[in-house]
Amino acid sequence: MSTLLVLPYLLKLIEAILQDIKALFPPDYNPFYAGFGNRHTDELSYRKIGIPKGKIFIINPKGEVAINNRVDVKSYTSLHTLVHDMFPPTSMVGQEDYNSWNFWKMPLVDVDDL
Repeated sequence: MSTLLVLPYLLKLIEAILQDIKALFPPDYNPFYAGFGNRHTDELSYRKIGIPKGKIFIINPKGEVAINNRVDVKSYTSLHTLVHDMFPPTSMVGQEDYNSWNFWKMPLVDVDDL
């Protein structure tokens, strides 16, 4: 099957999935803050769900990150800086009960029971 025939199908599928996720939240709230992709169609999908154009990052075949069709990030260090500026750390208070370690850990065996 030709790639050109698959892309429109995938675009519609991705858009539908993103819309389904967005529908899980109140209508006045957009759970999507930014988006990374590697195709122009990714940018179209992100725009349709309300991500601002300045927060859509497209990675070209050279590994460079373009924002608004302008290459902005050319190294891991500058990407690291961009990500930390765009997504500042949030408070971790109250979240430790639900981290992956506490969720998946096996209960400790009482040695007296052995």
